[in-house]
Amino acid sequence: MLRRALSTTAATAAIILAPTAALAYEDDPYEADVPASVAQGVPFDINLEGPNENALFGLTIASANVPNSAIEIAGSQTMEKATVNGAATFSVTLNEEAVYTITAVDENGEVVEESTVTVGDPATGAGTGSDDAAGGTTLPDTGATSTPLVVGAAALLAAGAGVLVFARRQAQV
Repeated sequence: MLRRALSTTAATAAIILAPTAALAYEDDPYEADVPASVAQGVPFDINLEGPNENALFGLTIASANVPNSAIEIAGSQTMEKATVNGAATFSVTLNEEAVYTITAVDENGEVVEESTVTVGDPATGAGTGSDDAAGGTTLPDTGATSTPLVVGAAALLAAGAGVLVFARRQAQV
């Protein structure tokens, strides 16, 4: 009788604790509003948002095919800006056609967002658009990876199966 109570308790605990793995996921508190493509030489804004405790954001823009002189964030290629309620806006001008990597860091220097911006059509070096149906932009990665949740669920399932096998073997002995 005690064995059945123990196996029932273990199975119940596994069922109750299974959603805990899903609830352990923490959302990324940082967001970046970065356009996928922009016009050459036309200023645009990059908006960064994070927790109110974050006192500043740093922004770096680089491209392998473009000299640093063609990148301007208020006159430079890298800039730090104090936040207001956890948000900061950077005015950026990209003067040559290319694909640029934009990296945002928090006050501790940790990378919080990374994105790319396309100016014109860098493959051909001419024009500011693309002739594919999606407008030449790629979709950003969104959502969260579910791998940790699946591994946690599988571990709980294996533990429950192990308790069940153990309880049945003890009942046969």
